[in-house]
Amino acid sequence: MAEAGAWQHQKHTLLFIGAGFCPYCAAMRWPVALTLLRFGQLDLLTLTRSSAHDVDPNTPTFGFRQARFTASRNSLNFHSLELMNRQRQIDQVPTPAERALMQRLDRPPYTRFANGIPMIVVGDRMVLLGAPVSPALFKGMDWRQVITVLSSGHGPLWKSVMAETTALTKAVCTITGEQPSRFCKSPAVVETSRAISTATSRNMSFNVTVGGLVGTGS
Repeated sequence: MAEAGAWQHQKHTLLFIGAGFCPYCAAMRWPVALTLLRFGQLDLLTLTRSSAHDVDPNTPTFGFRQARFTASRNSLNFHSLELMNRQRQIDQVPTPAERALMQRLDRPPYTRFANGIPMIVVGDRMVLLGAPVSPALFKGMDWRQVITVLSSGHGPLWKSVMAETTALTKAVCTITGEQPSRFCKSPAVVETSRAISTATSRNMSFNVTVGGLVGTGS
């Protein structure tokens, strides 16, 4: 992640900017959600997929549109902005401050490609544009199958998602005063199996551990 520079009044916020149709955004919502669950409770996720008419069509993911994040003994806030829906129709309109931030960061050295999403900004310090997690890794899977793979502790998808979860966790720790210490100060944040939270969606609940996910149907 690159240094973002000052983002006034948002130094304790993780900002996710994406779009419903975007397969790269779909892939990155997994490590973003896992990261948030290390710092609090994430509720009201809705199951969805990326566009059926894009590269890596129908990548399984979930929406942050209605999600609610509650921090646990730390200062983290979460804000998401979905620019378009799955049908490429305008969804959420950026505020002037959000638009100015996007224009400032949507250029080198932060990215080589203009108009790139997803964009993840951690406080006033770090920014990531694009998707280190390839949506091709989710090909042919539904949400339960993704959870099973992420719970297994091995394989290319698990390795990629957990690597980004760890990177995001380290970035968030810089804006929460290194709290909670069991994640921020542990050299083995990926290996520990301690459950920390539960995220609830319309169709499935996720019992989230640091090492992966265990899905239970409703």
